[in-house]
Amino acid sequence: MPILHVSNDIHLNEQIKTEGTPLANREENMSAALDQSDWQFGKFSPCTLTKNGVADIELRFGADSIRTERYFYSSFVGLIFPTGNKPKAHFIFEPIIGRNHHWGLMWGSTLSFQLISDEDFSVHTALDLNSAYLFEADEVRSFDLKDKQWSRYILLFTDVNATTTTPGINTFTQCMKIRPRGTFQVNSALVFSYKKFGCELGIHSLFRQSEEGKLACAWQEGPAIAGEDAATDVTKAESMNLANIRMWNYQMIFPDTDYGNLNIDTAKDVLLYKPLKEKDLNIQSALHPSAIAATLYGFFSYSWQAKYYPSFLGVGGSYQLSADNIASQRWSAWCKLGVSI
Repeated sequence: MPILHVSNDIHLNEQIKTEGTPLANREENMSAALDQSDWQFGKFSPCTLTKNGVADIELRFGADSIRTERYFYSSFVGLIFPTGNKPKAHFIFEPIIGRNHHWGLMWGSTLSFQLISDEDFSVHTALDLNSAYLFEADEVRSFDLKDKQWSRYILLFTDVNATTTTPGINTFTQCMKIRPRGTFQVNSALVFSYKKFGCELGIHSLFRQSEEGKLACAWQEGPAIAGEDAATDVTKAESMNLANIRMWNYQMIFPDTDYGNLNIDTAKDVLLYKPLKEKDLNIQSALHPSAIAATLYGFFSYSWQAKYYPSFLGVGGSYQLSADNIASQRWSAWCKLGVSI
């Protein structure tokens, strides 16, 4: 039952070299633009986000199949109880404790072989295999439109009668059914023991499957990418489906028009409102892709085996490596206390 403290800080730093003239209804800098008050989700917090709580409880049932003085083999199966917090998607890099509140199964095995042994000193190898499968659960996730990266932040009209725009992140963040699927871990290590001192040096490899997901409820048509004009008492709102979040000059984009009738009657070249359909949504942009990461670690301990209640105290540290930013490069430190009753 691990009790965790998670602290996430983006360390966003912006230096304004030249003060421009603020535009009406526009944020004055990038830091403010990424933390707008009318965004209900997906904000970039200028402050450190923290969370304390009990991470997922793991209940294992196992047995030692082989145990001798020089080697042993054991295996287990288990359950994952989601006692951590459930993501709310209010902020990017929201602190998460546990596995996003998913139930799961786990299984694995351990193999150890002794290389050197005498009265005071011993060395043995250890190989641990640990796999888990997480079941489907509801989560709040944000997504983009197809062929429009970061379009979750583009301005929308919620319907044809909208008189003002609304941030896309408020519409493109919805409850989804997420299936994280499998995670497979391999840990290989050398374990040294000298009298009451212990040391473990190893490498931990992680392989995670890509997620699967879908909207929890059917997409409700109505929202559209905001065109140049909102609705008035006599006109409907205009959409702009060709708009792109990366377009540098909005005047290069024109509102959606009924181009199909240009060759028949130019008078029918009217502005249209084209609501977004479910096929326009890039659901994949809300899902975690597959990942591979390797972690180098070391753990040092001191034990009191001759006591009535044998115990140990240890400290350790690790550094995770990844070839891309799908799995983060990070360092960790921990402390362990164990007591046998």
